[in-house]
Amino acid sequence: MMSESDAAIGGSLAAPAPSRLVRIRASAALRFLGHPATYAVGALILTVLSSGTALVAPMLLGPEAFGTFALLTTFFQLAARSDLGLSHLADRDLAYGHQDGGRGVDILQARWFLGGVFALFAVPLAAYLSNGYGGLKPLDMTITLLSGLAAMIAGGPVTLFRASSRIWEFTATALVLQLGMTLPRLFGIAIGGATGCYGVLLIWYGVFALLIARPKERAPLHLTGLVAMIRSALPLFIYSTAWMIYLFANRWISSLFTEAWDFGLFAFGANLSYIVIGTISAVGQTFYPKLISDMGRLPPGACSGRVLRQVAYLIVALAVPLAIGLPFASFLISLLFPRFSAASFTTMVLAIAAVPLSAASWLMPIGISLSKNPIREALLLLVPAFLSLLGGIFFGQLWLGIAGQACGTVVSGVVAVGMLTWILTLQRALDAKAAFALMGIMIAATVLLGLESFALNGRASETIPGFGSVPSNGVGTVGSSSPVPHWRLIFSDEFDQLQLADATGKGVWEPAYPWGARSNVENRELEYYLDPRSGGESGALAEISPFQVKNGVLSMIARQTPPAFKSYAQGYAYLSGMLTTAKTFSFTYGYVEIRARIPAGKGLWPAVWLLPVAGGWPPEIDVMEAMGDHTAQYYGSLHSRQYGYGIEAVNLIETADLSREFGIYGLKWTAQDIEWYFNGRKVASASTPPDLHQPLYLLLNLAVGGEWAGSPDASTRFPANFDLDYIRVYAP
Repeated sequence: MMSESDAAIGGSLAAPAPSRLVRIRASAALRFLGHPATYAVGALILTVLSSGTALVAPMLLGPEAFGTFALLTTFFQLAARSDLGLSHLADRDLAYGHQDGGRGVDILQARWFLGGVFALFAVPLAAYLSNGYGGLKPLDMTITLLSGLAAMIAGGPVTLFRASSRIWEFTATALVLQLGMTLPRLFGIAIGGATGCYGVLLIWYGVFALLIARPKERAPLHLTGLVAMIRSALPLFIYSTAWMIYLFANRWISSLFTEAWDFGLFAFGANLSYIVIGTISAVGQTFYPKLISDMGRLPPGACSGRVLRQVAYLIVALAVPLAIGLPFASFLISLLFPRFSAASFTTMVLAIAAVPLSAASWLMPIGISLSKNPIREALLLLVPAFLSLLGGIFFGQLWLGIAGQACGTVVSGVVAVGMLTWILTLQRALDAKAAFALMGIMIAATVLLGLESFALNGRASETIPGFGSVPSNGVGTVGSSSPVPHWRLIFSDEFDQLQLADATGKGVWEPAYPWGARSNVENRELEYYLDPRSGGESGALAEISPFQVKNGVLSMIARQTPPAFKSYAQGYAYLSGMLTTAKTFSFTYGYVEIRARIPAGKGLWPAVWLLPVAGGWPPEIDVMEAMGDHTAQYYGSLHSRQYGYGIEAVNLIETADLSREFGIYGLKWTAQDIEWYFNGRKVASASTPPDLHQPLYLLLNLAVGGEWAGSPDASTRFPANFDLDYIRVYAP
């Protein structure tokens, strides 16, 4: 049976009526909902299911779109917490036995009032101000914030039930609401991306706000009383909201320091980390009200050992599975999330950050509820935490790119735990001995996991030269993580010298098409590919080479054909170079990486491609090809013939000016997928067609003219160089 105060709180809700609650609670089949472990297990299951959205989203959206989705997720979470501290007021007023049905009505009505005010004024302003930030659009921001406000209103009864320790009602309503983050949200993202996701959530939480969060008693809402309530709760709200902002801040700061693609990779790891943190926070909701109540009636420090044990168990429960799973992280990410394979090391480090941040999230409700001066204690905690996060991400970006940003997040998390532990000692919730023990366990676990992740990444870097370190000539940068960390090197040319094939079988490169052609007639190109080998050219052309090696860089040179030499060049107006491995090297499936700088000028067409050893066309895979008059972009393409029909996938990839700096172009080709990379980041992908399960050889060339590139004009400067630093091929 419910107590008088229970009935008062139950009666403050629209439905179900107290009598119906009694009948439902009396059901033997549902009696298990009254056990605290039920919510802990149920929340864990639903959180795992809801994480399906976070796991499916990167499969559907790709890094740039996922980065935008991740930002919207943070704004949804903030809107869902926008009750200005009413939940903390309920914890404070109801957890210590001051259960008052009238207070429950006031809190529910105040949530509706705040939701309406924010929807009318704050949402339009936020949608306007955020337009364009991180790829956000006003419509998506509006729907996201409204769905968060609906979740805030619908969560009112959950807050009241939790604060009054009514475990059965709390478990039932909380799990029903959390269910919306599973299949409904997944359905929304499948049909409409971020817009569909938060549109579905708006409907879900809007319906439940009307069903369970309308006060049954219609007491008049007095603004003076509302202001008094909010004023009483606001310091606690500022404290808790500042903590939530801190948890999201690594994504916000990263989006300022990095381009969209890199940010999407960072957000992928950060979101996976937040799943763990959110799960721990959800489970903690069933434990901390009782703990806070005991702290209120027992002598100071009496619960210190209990707090230490809880956090120590939590750290061990997170760190041990993480230590076991880190060696498999790169493989699993490449297998399940191939678009995010470049983020493997970053994701490992952010997973480590989840350990201190989860511990802090477990302790945070205790610190908030015991706070006598919330603003002061919020400053003590969050100023060092925010400064360490900002500095860590900024300097980490300079050190290791997005992986360095993740390291900064770990350091900041440890700082946050340290500051929170200190505050709990000031509140006399922890004694000094327990505080030192807690920090010792925290630091030891974090350091050991960090060493393991760097050791794993170091082995990956040794396996794949060119990733995780700057090339020996110091020009340009490479990605922080390899897309193929455990593949072996099967072909490499660092271009310290040009190894042209000769009649004795020595050498690597042939300077013409394998069938002997010196130009591409089908493309109506204007160049003649020179063969600088002895006897390769006749007449005056024998004195001209299209290749030059200097400081470990091979330059492929295109120039105008002197009028007197045109007869030796089959009448072509330009001379250039090409290299192929058709007779010396081919492979089936692998990762090709080339570091190059393209020439600028209309009509210039540098390319690196793969063609079948068996001959014929299609198929063809283009690692890269670029137009000299559009040097801030290139194309990664494939050409195929499926079921008798010619198909192609042409991916336009936007970049910085490729004629000013060297870029690293990568192609990962497996039996399932073909993926294009630029500077270690995946930029495009396609399924492997049926006719690309055969050996292919390498072809590098600098074409001039053609139907696609167009003819050079007066602005095109000759000679033009296609500079090649190295080319490497890895196999599984």
